Amino acid sequence: LARYEGNREKSEKIETDLISRLRKETGLPVYLVGDFNDRKDAVDSIEKTGDMQAYSDKKKHEGIDWIFGSRDVSFTDQQVDKSTRDAKTSDHPMVVATTRM
Repeated sequence: LARYEGNREKSEKIETDLISRLRKETGLPVYLVGDFNDRKDAVDSIEKTGDMQAYSDKKKHEGIDWIFGSRDVSFTDQQVDKSTRDAKTSDHPMVVATTRM
């Protein structure tokens, strides 16, 4: 909803600033996972930091749940398990990926 746009933009700024700070201060891999309702803008904002990549091809991924990793992380075995919705365990599919640091 449009009324939440401002809050989403603020949270994206907080998240991207934290990602940059963690990368600079620690040099360690960083992961960001979650529900990004404003999918396209959120994904673009997070990837625009230059430090982060989405686990999946964003053109093929239809959901709002995402896994991001810093550029020194590689992703394999990406899956979107929709059985969680079918079993009524969650109203979201479970997004899973194997990573290597």
